[in-house]
Amino acid sequence: MRISALRRKIRNLFKVVLKDPRRKSLFRILFEYTRFLVTDPIVADQYFYKYLYIKGANNFGDYKMTRRLRNRCWKLNDDAYASLLNDKYLFELFFSRFGLSVVRSYAHNINSLFFIQEKVIQVSTVNEFIDILESLIRDAPETKSLFIKRTEGSSGGKGIYKISARDLRTKPPRTEGLFHEIIKSGYIIQEALVQHDMLSRLNPGCLNTVRIDTFTNRQKISKIISAFIRLGSGESLVDNVSSGGMYVGIDINHGNLYAEAHSDFTH
Repeated sequence: MRISALRRKIRNLFKVVLKDPRRKSLFRILFEYTRFLVTDPIVADQYFYKYLYIKGANNFGDYKMTRRLRNRCWKLNDDAYASLLNDKYLFELFFSRFGLSVVRSYAHNINSLFFIQEKVIQVSTVNEFIDILESLIRDAPETKSLFIKRTEGSSGGKGIYKISARDLRTKPPRTEGLFHEIIKSGYIIQEALVQHDMLSRLNPGCLNTVRIDTFTNRQKISKIISAFIRLGSGESLVDNVSSGGMYVGIDINHGNLYAEAHSDFTH
């Protein structure tokens, strides 16, 4: 384990763990963590993030998600289709052909070139950028706002922005910063979805998403492994755990949510 990672865990120990009323005794935590540092570093690496410091958590052998194992899981996927999942623009083009409901995109860019329907527009100034966004917002009558996301690599909720017509004129520093950020890379401009009222009751501030884990074996038989719903927290626009969100498991046999939500323990 790197020294920087160990220091971060120590900071989290005092910042979060010691204040957790569910925790084991401090002596027990230090004893278990030190023992695993010596005997099983994989468990030590996940001791806090998997809540193994909580009273009653003794199933240490269940936590063996090493980088090697994670990489093997990814290699089960066909690399030929990886770009369809990683690139939001290709994802929309491909899956919309099969009648699947996907988020509608109004435009995408490659640096200062913006592709809007059949047109290619060179955007060189902040005012030109504002004009384009205002035009696109007029095409989104229901929400009057847009989501701007990195076309690729926006994992963890990073590189995602929500903007309205009012924001464009009342928050010039933010708009200018967004412009300079977008033209450095590739982004996609999408409609802001309106979620179902039941999902909105859980958290109206962001789009709460249901995720289903599937596995396809060598015989090409697909099965559902698990399902869960991700929820944002506070006024966050995203539901990613690394950005303060949480997830709740779904009983796939009955369609009910489990009683407890989980998040990164530092949140």
